Parts: sequence; structure tokens; C-alpha cells
Amino acid sequence: MEMTPKAMNKRKNIKAMTQKFNKEVAAAKAEGRSAQMGSIEPVKSGLTDYRFKFWGEEFTINPLLFAFLGIFIGIVSRSFGIGGGFLLVPAMTTLAGLPMYVAVPISLIGTCFSSIGSFIGYLMAGYLPDMTLAIAIIIGGFAGGMLGSRAQKMFSEMTLKVVLAITLFFLFFRFFKIEIWI
Repeated sequence: MEMTPKAMNKRKNIKAMTQKFNKEVAAAKAEGRSAQMGSIEPVKSGLTDYRFKFWGEEFTINPLLFAFLGIFIGIVSRSFGIGGGFLLVPAMTTLAGLPMYVAVPISLIGTCFSSIGSFIGYLMAGYLPDMTLAIAIIIGGFAGGMLGSRAQKMFSEMTLKVVLAITLFFLFFRFFKIEIWI
């Protein structure tokens, strides 16, 4: 729904940012170089009002709301042993109207610290992981993260959201054992 023309008209700053980014990608392809990502420029800091510019467009979020959202998502995701990024990204793009290019790195940092907290909690409860499997996942996750961050530059905002939506639907059906297509 976020990618419909009606929704995009309401979020003109994302549409303008996406157009600027797409122009940069096209120019980079024509010149044979990699696309440059925009940087986040803080405009105003506050507990309930944080504003920043990304690709020249201003975005506003409520950090306090996302602190509570992070606690909730951390509890839910760690209770099931899953990463919270797939919950954080839709929340950030839907609730705060952030572009995917901003939401994904933020959710990765949040998920990292949530994972560390969960790991320490499990250690304190006496649960020790299989270190061979843990190291394999760490290496694979690190390599995949490096590749994914580079690959993100090659896709439009709409493509990223469609892939995320398909992934969420697949996970939903797998979680509830609704696997009629397999």
C-alpha cells in the first residue's frame, strides 16, 4: 500500500528522495562507477522530535516512540528466536515514513544490540549455544550483510519493499505451517 500513487503523494519527501537517488544510480551506471549513498544530516535533536535530511529531503521521527517500539519488537522477536529487523523495517517505513535506505541500516544496528542483549540473557539463564554453529552463522551473517549492503544500491525503493513484502508473507506462511505450495 505504501507504494501506491496515492500513498506516495502523501509522502512527497520520499518520492523526491527516491527520484534523486534513482538519478544518481543512472548517472553512476552511465559513468561506470558505483552509486553514492546520501548521508544523514541532523537538523534538530530532541527526545520526541528528531529531524534530519537525507538526499536533501527532511524527515521527522519520534525517538521515544521507537525506543518503546524497540523494546516491544525485541521481546517478541527474541521470544521466538528470530531477528527483529523484519519487524523494525516495516514499522520505520510505515509509522515514521522513512525511506528503506535509512530504515535498513538503523534496524541492523538495533537488531545487533538486541541480539547481544538476548545472548547475555540466555547465558545468565544457563543456556550455552553450540559455538561451532554460532561461529558459522556469524561468518555467514557478516559476509551476507556486506553483500546485502552493496546490493541494496542496485535496487529501487519499490523493488526493496516488494521483496520485503514477499519475504514477510513467506515467513508468515512458514511460521503457521501453511505451506500448500511446497
